[in-house]
Amino acid sequence: RDTTMISSKNTAAITTLLNLLLLTQPAASSGGVDSIQHRLFSDQLTSQIYSNPNEFSSALGVSMAFSLVYPGSTNGAVDEIRTVFGYLNDDDNNNNMQLVWEDVSTSLTTRADGACVDGDEERCYGGIKPLLSIANSIWIDDGDALNADYEAVVGKYSQQIDFQSTDSPTVVNQWVNNQTNGLVDSIVQEGEPLPGVLIAINSLYLKASWAKQFYESNTNLDSFYSSPVRSNEVAKAHFMHQVGEMRYSHDVLPGYQIVQLPFASSSMSMVFVLPTITENDDKALIPSSQLVPALNSLKETRVALALPKFKFESLYDDNLKEALQDIGIVSPFEGGTQSLCNIFAAETYPCDQLFISRVLQKTVVDINEEGVEAAAVTALFISKTSFEPYDEEEPVLMMMDHPFQFFIYDEDEDLVLFEGRLGEPEIPDGGESTPSSFLGDSVHADEDFWQSSFGVSPFNAPIVRATSEPSGSTVRSSLALLVGMSTLTLGLV
Repeated sequence: RDTTMISSKNTAAITTLLNLLLLTQPAASSGGVDSIQHRLFSDQLTSQIYSNPNEFSSALGVSMAFSLVYPGSTNGAVDEIRTVFGYLNDDDNNNNMQLVWEDVSTSLTTRADGACVDGDEERCYGGIKPLLSIANSIWIDDGDALNADYEAVVGKYSQQIDFQSTDSPTVVNQWVNNQTNGLVDSIVQEGEPLPGVLIAINSLYLKASWAKQFYESNTNLDSFYSSPVRSNEVAKAHFMHQVGEMRYSHDVLPGYQIVQLPFASSSMSMVFVLPTITENDDKALIPSSQLVPALNSLKETRVALALPKFKFESLYDDNLKEALQDIGIVSPFEGGTQSLCNIFAAETYPCDQLFISRVLQKTVVDINEEGVEAAAVTALFISKTSFEPYDEEEPVLMMMDHPFQFFIYDEDEDLVLFEGRLGEPEIPDGGESTPSSFLGDSVHADEDFWQSSFGVSPFNAPIVRATSEPSGSTVRSSLALLVGMSTLTLGLV
């Protein structure tokens, strides 16, 4: 099944994981999520659902959607969901009657509210903080009643609607459209009755500006290749360019260059991971459990960066459900297991008839000179059955013209917001304009491209090869070094 849509063709590779990875609040009565297990889940999910050259997904969105039905789960489903997603017990009651992501969501959205920094009513002198919106909704049919205990936990998100009316999908889709600023305009089929008996939806929307924006005059049309050898061109793309100090390394993860670009007025950033040796499969992914510890080892380095602009959508449907089952969530997808008995009032539906029939995620990402805009909407349907440079004067070259990974990262929460890979960028719709007059017809293959255009002669980063895979204990010990913390906060256990 083709799970990625990219303009009119889907050939080589942009892969992006819109993936909010978590370090949760310290275990308390409000519950939380184990950050290590959440990263493991994210890595497992990515490895299962990524099959196309271009991908964009959100493991966090999946976890947040399941957190909406977790308080209504029963029997084996409680342990399955808790184990796979790393949900923590409620210390007071040791039960699942909680919204495990609530505190982290509030913390993230409060700090990323799109507010003006150091400004007055007319101008923002210090720029604008990123806008991160996290929204949830639970839709049930008119006349159906939720279990009282479940409603006490999720009631503020519940809405009743006529599932049989062909107008109802428009209402649900309008909610999705509003929450994502129009990036995702629908999640259910228009003109048909709503499927199942309950739809739980989580939406994530981010709009952020680079702390140091790219100049459009420094954007050119150039080649994107299938590998670091640069022998096989797979696409033309608009490349943005920047020379300056950046958090960077080419040896913390041997065989890869990493650069971290911060967003304005925020602890959030975007992290790009570029393979430098041909032995690294362009579709192979660096696990977030390796990447996040490595971020602490990045150093301020002068970098000459060439980064393609890209915009695309992804869709995960049947493959998402299958991946979740393979990872360990089984009983909620099967009727007759009495896995969802605390969702509806007893008289509404026999609980042994209820099961999760579908998990669907739609995502969009847009990377340009100004910054990033991204969204993910995840819907869960319940039905009833039957380095440092060697020369301080010259920058190290990071030419991102072959498949690479990228991540959006919040340092305060130690949380990866988006993660993915780019394998074949395309010029976005409406982006058919000619390259800038400043760069003219200059291309990267020109021997004097950087010198004539930017006055620098970058040197190539040395190739550092991995001698072995990091052990689990190495990863865990490096986690403790993140952000100068001896132990991870936000609920890490």
